[in-house]
Amino acid sequence: MGAALPSCDSKWFNLLGSDEEKFWGLNVHPYGGSLDALQIQALHELGVRKIRITLGLGRDLAGPYLNAYPADYLGIITDFFKGRPPDANAWPGQVADAVHRSPGVSAFQVLNEPDVFHGISPEVYVNNYLRPAFEVIKSIRPGVPVVSAAPANTSGGRIYFFQMTEAGADNYCDFRAVHMYSSNPEVFLAGTDKPFMVTESGTRNRANHLSWWQNDMSHISRILDTDMLYWYVLLDRPDDGLSLISDQAGPGGAVQPISDLYNYIRSL
Repeated sequence: MGAALPSCDSKWFNLLGSDEEKFWGLNVHPYGGSLDALQIQALHELGVRKIRITLGLGRDLAGPYLNAYPADYLGIITDFFKGRPPDANAWPGQVADAVHRSPGVSAFQVLNEPDVFHGISPEVYVNNYLRPAFEVIKSIRPGVPVVSAAPANTSGGRIYFFQMTEAGADNYCDFRAVHMYSSNPEVFLAGTDKPFMVTESGTRNRANHLSWWQNDMSHISRILDTDMLYWYVLLDRPDDGLSLISDQAGPGGAVQPISDLYNYIRSL
Protein backbone atom coordinates (compact mmCIF):
# COMPACT_ATOMS: atom_id res chain seq x y z
CA MET A 1 0.00 0.00 0.00
CA GLY A 2 2.61 2.54 1.06
CA ALA A 3 0.08 5.16 2.23
CA ALA A 4 0.50 6.81 5.62
CA LEU A 5 -2.35 7.00 8.11
CA PRO A 6 -4.11 10.35 7.94
CA SER A 7 -4.08 12.80 10.82
CA CYS A 8 -7.06 12.46 13.13
CA ASP A 9 -8.63 14.58 15.89
CA SER A 10 -9.45 11.41 17.83
CA LYS A 11 -7.40 9.18 20.13
CA TRP A 12 -8.31 6.24 17.85
CA PHE A 13 -5.13 5.92 15.84
CA ASN A 14 -2.86 6.58 18.80
CA LEU A 15 -3.91 3.23 20.25
CA LEU A 16 -3.39 0.95 17.28
CA GLY A 17 0.02 -0.26 18.38
CA SER A 18 -1.09 -1.46 21.80
CA ASP A 19 -1.89 -5.09 22.56
CA GLU A 20 -5.35 -4.04 23.69
CA GLU A 21 -6.21 -2.75 20.23
CA LYS A 22 -5.54 -6.15 18.64
CA PHE A 23 -9.00 -6.87 20.03
CA TRP A 24 -11.15 -6.56 16.88
CA GLY A 25 -14.15 -4.27 16.58
CA LEU A 26 -17.83 -5.18 16.37
CA ASN A 27 -20.77 -4.26 14.14
CA VAL A 28 -23.89 -3.19 16.02
CA HIS A 29 -27.31 -2.60 14.45
CA PRO A 30 -29.25 0.19 16.23
CA TYR A 31 -32.67 -1.44 16.05
CA GLY A 32 -34.22 0.83 18.67
CA GLY A 33 -36.28 0.24 21.79
CA SER A 34 -35.58 -2.76 24.01
CA LEU A 35 -32.99 -4.12 21.57
CA ASP A 36 -30.90 -0.99 22.04
CA ALA A 37 -30.95 -1.51 25.80
CA LEU A 38 -30.06 -5.19 25.41
CA GLN A 39 -27.16 -4.49 23.06
CA ILE A 40 -25.79 -1.64 25.18
CA GLN A 41 -25.84 -4.02 28.14
CA ALA A 42 -23.93 -6.57 26.05
CA LEU A 43 -21.34 -3.96 25.05
CA HIS A 44 -20.72 -3.11 28.69
CA GLU A 45 -20.18 -6.81 29.40
CA LEU A 46 -17.81 -7.22 26.46
CA GLY A 47 -15.81 -4.02 26.82
CA VAL A 48 -15.40 -3.69 23.04
CA ARG A 49 -13.54 -0.50 22.15
CA LYS A 50 -14.28 -0.21 18.41
CA ILE A 51 -17.85 -0.23 17.08
CA ARG A 52 -19.29 0.22 13.58
CA ILE A 53 -22.84 1.54 13.63
CA THR A 54 -25.47 2.99 11.27
CA LEU A 55 -26.09 6.69 11.94
CA GLY A 56 -29.35 7.12 10.02
CA LEU A 57 -30.46 9.69 7.46
CA GLY A 58 -32.78 12.33 8.86
CA ARG A 59 -33.14 10.36 12.11
CA ASP A 60 -30.67 9.63 14.88
CA LEU A 61 -30.28 5.86 15.10
CA ALA A 62 -26.92 5.75 16.86
CA GLY A 63 -27.51 8.41 19.52
CA PRO A 64 -28.53 6.00 22.33
CA TYR A 65 -25.23 4.11 21.88
CA LEU A 66 -23.02 7.19 21.57
CA ASN A 67 -24.57 8.59 24.74
CA ALA A 68 -24.53 5.39 26.81
CA TYR A 69 -21.36 3.57 25.78
CA PRO A 70 -18.05 5.40 25.23
CA ALA A 71 -16.05 3.83 22.40
CA ASP A 72 -14.37 4.63 19.09
CA TYR A 73 -17.29 4.64 16.67
CA LEU A 74 -17.14 4.18 12.92
CA GLY A 75 -20.41 5.77 11.84
CA ILE A 76 -22.03 4.62 8.59
CA ILE A 77 -23.82 7.49 6.86
CA THR A 78 -26.80 5.50 5.62
CA ASP A 79 -30.15 4.21 6.81
CA PHE A 80 -31.87 0.85 7.18
CA PHE A 81 -33.22 0.52 3.69
CA LYS A 82 -32.54 -1.34 0.48
CA GLY A 83 -33.43 -0.21 -3.01
CA ARG A 84 -33.40 3.32 -4.34
CA PRO A 85 -30.28 5.26 -3.27
CA PRO A 86 -30.53 8.50 -1.28
CA ASP A 87 -31.62 11.53 -3.29
CA ALA A 88 -28.39 12.95 -4.72
CA ASN A 89 -29.61 16.54 -4.34
CA ALA A 90 -30.48 16.06 -0.68
CA TRP A 91 -27.38 13.99 0.04
CA PRO A 92 -24.90 16.75 1.07
CA GLY A 93 -27.39 18.10 3.61
CA GLN A 94 -28.06 14.63 4.98
CA VAL A 95 -24.33 14.06 5.40
CA ALA A 96 -23.88 17.39 7.17
CA ASP A 97 -26.76 16.58 9.53
CA ALA A 98 -25.27 13.17 10.40
CA VAL A 99 -21.85 14.69 11.09
CA HIS A 100 -23.18 17.55 13.22
CA ARG A 101 -25.29 15.28 15.45
CA SER A 102 -22.54 12.67 15.90
CA PRO A 103 -19.61 14.43 17.61
CA GLY A 104 -18.65 11.15 19.31
CA VAL A 105 -17.94 9.42 16.00
CA SER A 106 -14.24 8.84 15.25
CA ALA A 107 -14.60 8.13 11.50
CA PHE A 108 -17.36 8.20 8.90
CA GLN A 109 -18.17 5.57 6.28
CA VAL A 110 -20.11 6.59 3.18
CA LEU A 111 -22.97 4.12 2.50
CA ASN A 112 -22.80 0.33 2.77
CA GLU A 113 -22.49 -2.18 -0.11
CA PRO A 114 -23.88 0.26 -2.70
CA ASP A 115 -23.73 -2.46 -5.35
CA VAL A 116 -26.21 -4.61 -3.39
CA PHE A 117 -28.25 -2.15 -1.35
CA HIS A 118 -28.76 0.49 -4.03
CA GLY A 119 -27.77 -1.07 -7.36
CA ILE A 120 -25.69 1.93 -8.38
CA SER A 121 -22.58 1.82 -10.55
CA PRO A 122 -19.10 2.49 -9.11
CA GLU A 123 -18.99 5.77 -11.04
CA VAL A 124 -22.31 6.96 -9.61
CA TYR A 125 -21.22 5.93 -6.12
CA VAL A 126 -17.93 7.85 -6.33
CA ASN A 127 -19.22 10.96 -8.08
CA ASN A 128 -22.67 11.37 -6.51
CA TYR A 129 -22.09 10.03 -2.98
CA LEU A 130 -18.46 9.49 -1.94
CA ARG A 131 -17.00 12.73 -3.32
CA PRO A 132 -19.75 15.05 -1.98
CA ALA A 133 -19.68 13.30 1.41
CA PHE A 134 -15.89 13.58 1.61
CA GLU A 135 -16.05 17.31 0.90
CA VAL A 136 -18.82 17.92 3.45
CA ILE A 137 -17.17 15.85 6.21
CA LYS A 138 -13.77 17.50 5.71
CA SER A 139 -15.35 20.96 5.79
CA ILE A 140 -16.91 20.22 9.21
CA ARG A 141 -14.35 17.89 10.84
CA PRO A 142 -11.20 18.03 8.72
CA GLY A 143 -9.18 15.69 10.92
CA VAL A 144 -11.68 12.84 10.94
CA PRO A 145 -11.08 9.95 8.49
CA VAL A 146 -13.52 9.20 5.71
CA VAL A 147 -13.96 5.53 4.77
CA SER A 148 -15.33 4.39 1.43
CA ALA A 149 -18.16 1.89 1.23
CA ALA A 150 -17.20 -1.75 0.86
CA PRO A 151 -18.88 -3.68 -1.95
CA ALA A 152 -20.37 -7.08 -1.21
CA ASN A 153 -17.89 -9.92 -0.65
CA THR A 154 -18.66 -11.60 -3.99
CA SER A 155 -16.77 -11.95 -7.25
CA GLY A 156 -18.87 -9.10 -8.62
CA GLY A 157 -18.10 -7.05 -5.51
CA ARG A 158 -14.36 -7.51 -6.05
CA ILE A 159 -14.70 -6.20 -9.59
CA TYR A 160 -16.77 -3.31 -8.23
CA PHE A 161 -13.94 -2.48 -5.78
CA PHE A 162 -11.44 -2.13 -8.61
CA GLN A 163 -13.94 -0.11 -10.66
CA MET A 164 -14.38 2.25 -7.71
CA THR A 165 -10.65 2.88 -7.88
CA GLU A 166 -10.84 3.55 -11.61
CA ALA A 167 -13.64 6.04 -10.89
CA GLY A 168 -11.37 7.94 -8.48
CA ALA A 169 -12.40 6.59 -5.08
CA ASP A 170 -8.89 6.90 -3.64
CA ASN A 171 -9.08 10.68 -4.12
CA TYR A 172 -12.10 11.02 -1.84
CA CYS A 173 -11.38 8.84 1.18
CA ASP A 174 -8.71 8.11 3.77
CA PHE A 175 -9.42 4.36 3.93
CA ARG A 176 -10.79 1.80 1.47
CA ALA A 177 -13.16 -0.68 3.06
CA VAL A 178 -13.66 -4.33 2.22
CA HIS A 179 -15.95 -7.05 3.54
CA MET A 180 -14.28 -10.40 4.19
CA TYR A 181 -16.47 -13.46 4.65
CA SER A 182 -13.81 -15.54 2.93
CA SER A 183 -10.17 -15.75 3.90
CA ASN A 184 -8.61 -14.52 0.64
CA PRO A 185 -7.75 -10.85 1.30
CA GLU A 186 -4.89 -10.85 -1.20
CA VAL A 187 -7.43 -10.34 -4.02
CA PHE A 188 -7.75 -6.69 -2.96
CA LEU A 189 -4.07 -5.80 -2.60
CA ALA A 190 -3.62 -4.38 -6.10
CA GLY A 191 -6.87 -2.46 -5.96
CA THR A 192 -5.91 0.65 -4.02
CA ASP A 193 -3.06 2.77 -2.70
CA LYS A 194 -5.04 3.66 0.44
CA PRO A 195 -4.90 1.83 3.78
CA PHE A 196 -7.51 -0.88 4.26
CA MET A 197 -10.31 -1.20 6.77
CA VAL A 198 -12.25 -4.47 7.04
CA THR A 199 -15.67 -3.24 8.07
CA GLU A 200 -17.36 -6.66 8.08
CA SER A 201 -15.95 -10.14 8.64
CA GLY A 202 -17.27 -13.36 10.08
CA THR A 203 -18.70 -16.80 9.41
CA ARG A 204 -22.28 -18.08 9.54
CA ASN A 205 -21.07 -21.37 11.01
CA ARG A 206 -21.46 -20.56 14.68
CA ALA A 207 -19.23 -23.49 15.65
CA ASN A 208 -16.39 -21.68 13.85
CA HIS A 209 -16.94 -18.19 15.27
CA LEU A 210 -14.02 -18.32 17.67
CA SER A 211 -11.65 -19.81 15.11
CA TRP A 212 -12.58 -17.12 12.58
CA TRP A 213 -11.97 -14.35 15.15
CA GLN A 214 -8.64 -15.78 16.28
CA ASN A 215 -7.21 -17.19 13.04
CA ASP A 216 -8.93 -15.91 9.90
CA MET A 217 -9.24 -12.30 11.06
CA SER A 218 -5.59 -12.36 12.15
CA HIS A 219 -4.64 -13.65 8.69
CA ILE A 220 -6.71 -10.93 7.01
CA SER A 221 -5.11 -8.34 9.29
CA ARG A 222 -1.59 -9.42 8.31
CA ILE A 223 -2.23 -9.55 4.57
CA LEU A 224 -4.02 -6.19 4.40
CA ASP A 225 -1.73 -4.61 7.01
CA THR A 226 -4.55 -3.26 9.15
CA ASP A 227 -5.70 -3.63 12.75
CA MET A 228 -9.13 -2.21 11.92
CA LEU A 229 -11.41 -5.21 11.49
CA TYR A 230 -15.02 -5.47 12.62
CA TRP A 231 -16.84 -8.71 13.37
CA TYR A 232 -20.31 -8.90 11.84
CA VAL A 233 -22.43 -8.80 14.03
CA LEU A 234 -23.48 -8.51 17.70
CA LEU A 235 -27.16 -9.11 16.84
CA ASP A 236 -28.87 -9.57 13.49
CA ARG A 237 -32.57 -9.99 12.69
CA PRO A 238 -33.28 -12.47 11.30
CA ASP A 239 -30.24 -14.31 12.55
CA ASP A 240 -28.49 -16.42 9.92
CA GLY A 241 -25.66 -17.66 12.11
CA LEU A 242 -23.54 -14.53 12.60
CA SER A 243 -25.14 -13.11 15.77
CA LEU A 244 -23.39 -13.41 19.12
CA ILE A 245 -26.48 -12.90 21.30
CA SER A 246 -30.17 -13.74 21.24
CA ASP A 247 -32.72 -11.00 20.55
CA GLN A 248 -34.59 -12.24 23.64
CA ALA A 249 -33.43 -11.23 27.10
CA GLY A 250 -33.07 -13.93 29.72
CA PRO A 251 -34.32 -13.95 33.31
CA GLY A 252 -33.96 -10.54 34.90
CA GLY A 253 -33.17 -8.96 31.53
CA ALA A 254 -29.86 -10.80 31.19
CA VAL A 255 -28.05 -10.97 27.86
CA GLN A 256 -28.26 -14.48 26.39
CA PRO A 257 -25.09 -15.44 24.48
CA ILE A 258 -25.59 -17.85 21.59
CA SER A 259 -21.94 -18.00 20.51
CA ASP A 260 -18.79 -19.09 22.30
CA LEU A 261 -17.17 -16.01 20.79
CA TYR A 262 -19.26 -13.79 23.10
CA ASN A 263 -17.92 -15.56 26.16
CA TYR A 264 -14.37 -15.45 24.78
CA ILE A 265 -14.48 -11.68 24.19
CA ARG A 266 -15.99 -11.13 27.61
CA SER A 267 -13.07 -13.04 29.17
CA LEU A 268 -10.39 -10.85 27.57
